[in-house]
Parts: sequence; structure tokens; C-alpha cells
Amino acid sequence: MKKSFINTIPLLLSPVCLAVLVFAPVSRAFSGDFLVTNIFVDATTSQDGDGPLNGSNYIYFDFNDQDTPQLPTVTCLIYWPSSQNPAIDNIALCANDSVRVAISANTPSSTSLSAFSPENFGIDLQHTYLDNSVGQAPYNVLTKFGGLNLSWPGTEGYDCENNDGEGGLCWSRTGTAYLAVVTRAIS
Repeated sequence: MKKSFINTIPLLLSPVCLAVLVFAPVSRAFSGDFLVTNIFVDATTSQDGDGPLNGSNYIYFDFNDQDTPQLPTVTCLIYWPSSQNPAIDNIALCANDSVRVAISANTPSSTSLSAFSPENFGIDLQHTYLDNSVGQAPYNVLTKFGGLNLSWPGTEGYDCENNDGEGGLCWSRTGTAYLAVVTRAIS
């Protein structure tokens, strides 16, 4: 009986060892979350188009990925006409095209069509970059997805003024960094 069990150990270890070798680099590559800093939201534009950016509301912030500290901070600007919903009609521009961003009315990945309020919204983030620790090209392209919810007065370090629940100015306090948790990744 002992002899047959001992003979099966190499058979059991082979799949386990293979799984460890295959998945260890991937789990290491996806260990960090995103950091969002220097948030400024201007949603003071009226329906007649008075306001910043030629009648558009906007959200500005800086982005960093904890897994790529060697890369510079990426600045993002999202703007949309005041008469439209930012969750659908926004134009997102980031200084580096490896970062993509979308705004949701209430929470990340929401499909809600409710009116945007700088007092309560979500930022969905996507970062794509090369990481040779998970394989050789073309298998070294990683994409991580994460999100961040901001609410006032609930989010520490996030302040607002002139808000009536439908518009106003909001910003993160100097030195405040928000963790946008990575929820999934693909390679």
C-alpha cells in the first residue's frame, strides 16, 4: 500500500508544480492598485452653456499605478456638455494613452443615467502596460481594471462648495491620495 502511494506523489506534484510556475508571475504582476490624486471637479456649468471649457463640465486628476512606479504620473481630464450625462457623453483625455477612464453617476461600472453630481460619482480606470515578468511579447501586455467612488461629505479629504446636489465645485485636499482598488486584470 505504501509503495503505490509513494509512486503517485510525482504524479500529484507535477500538476501542482506546473500551476505554481504558471500562476506565480501573474499574481506578482497584478499585486498593486491605482492611486488617484489632485482631483478637481467643476460642474458649475448651466444648461445655457455658461461655464468653463466652452459650456462643459470637467473632472481633472492625476493617476499612478502601484505596479509601475517607474512610470511618470498620468494627468487625465474628462469633460462633457452640461446638457448631457458624463457616464455616456464624456470625452476623456489622459496624457498617456495607456490609461483609459470613464465616469459613472453613482458607482464604478454603473449604468445609471441619473444626473451627474460632483458630490457622488465613480471613476472607472483601466491601465495597459508591458510586463516581461509574465511572458514574452505578445503575452506581456497586461490590462488592469479598477474603480474609485467619491462622495461628499463621506470621502475623507474630498471637499465641495456651491453644491445644490446638481452641480458645484469639488476637490481633493492637497496631499490626499485615493486608492482605486484593482478588481480584475487580463494578460
